[in-house]
Amino acid sequence: MRLIGTLILFATAILLIAGDTLKPPGTRDEFLKRFTQAANAKDKSAIMQMFNWQGVSNDLRAAQEYTVSFLLDQEELDSVELAPVPENYPLRRQVHGVRVHPNIPVLGVVDAKCGGDANPTEIMIPYGETNSAFYLAAAIEEKN
Repeated sequence: MRLIGTLILFATAILLIAGDTLKPPGTRDEFLKRFTQAANAKDKSAIMQMFNWQGVSNDLRAAQEYTVSFLLDQEELDSVELAPVPENYPLRRQVHGVRVHPNIPVLGVVDAKCGGDANPTEIMIPYGETNSAFYLAAAIEEKN
């Protein structure tokens, strides 16, 4: 009986610790640090957890997953910064014939530069804040 009580206490402690690490970042600095660490570690799961998935269909989630995979497939991550949304960056766009827009208010983009001088690549993912936490924005279908 004592062993069961000890196991329950241990499991509760693990859940509390895990819950704290899964808590969304509350500041831009914390958000950028978490994204950069996950990208450098090529931790797809950690980046996927940074998205706000509210209202996102399975198809659009798969499209976001492709973007993250493309980023992590780059050999070299040169820099990651939070930047304003570029004027020509399409927040509202058409994906496979479906009009989409971000599921949270967008504050800017996570701007990841990869590939060094040999193969320079820039990947931008919009981010925003909702409920006092920062998330990567995902695309949702526009309602008519």
